[in-house]
Amino acid sequence: MRNRNLIYAVIILVSLISLTLGFRSNFIKAEAEKQNATVHLDEHVPELLSLYDIPGASIALIKNGEVTWSGQYGYQDVEEGKPVTSDTFFRAESITKSVTAWGVMNLVEQGYIELDDPVENI
Repeated sequence: MRNRNLIYAVIILVSLISLTLGFRSNFIKAEAEKQNATVHLDEHVPELLSLYDIPGASIALIKNGEVTWSGQYGYQDVEEGKPVTSDTFFRAESITKSVTAWGVMNLVEQGYIELDDPVENI
């Protein structure tokens, strides 16, 4: 009986260690993927800002509704040399038109609205 309990305890211990290592492995893999993404952004965003003559940008990686990483690039005021920070405000400008059009077209495709419906009916 005592040997059987010892065997069960060893099995449980080995199982717990395996689970812990599995969770740790998944965590390490997720962190490595995030690291690769951030390294890629750090390498390429400054090039893209220069190519398209954009003074500055702020980018965030979001997972399950939580910000897991954010990076700031370039300047919020080029003349004064003020860098973009996590507190820099950006105006949405014309991108809202594209996002709105995308959202409307998704609603049309899903049959919630008709493309020719008057706005007052929506």
